[in-house]
Amino acid sequence: GLPWFDYYDADAEDLSPADALGSVKPVGDWLGDDHDPWQAPQQHQIHPLKDAPGRPVTDGDW
Repeated sequence: GLPWFDYYDADAEDLSPADALGSVKPVGDWLGDDHDPWQAPQQHQIHPLKDAPGRPVTDGDW
């Protein structure tokens, strides 16, 4: 699979949306509701880009 990038910056600001991406539709719109395209990234696919403070967030029981 493709690499995932793990980045945290508490002082970062949002970027303006790109005009070229204005017509992009969510994956669910063209796959349909009967597909689940999400697969969690594997550890070897995650590339830390900056030191993140604290501990990683883990799944919880809700």
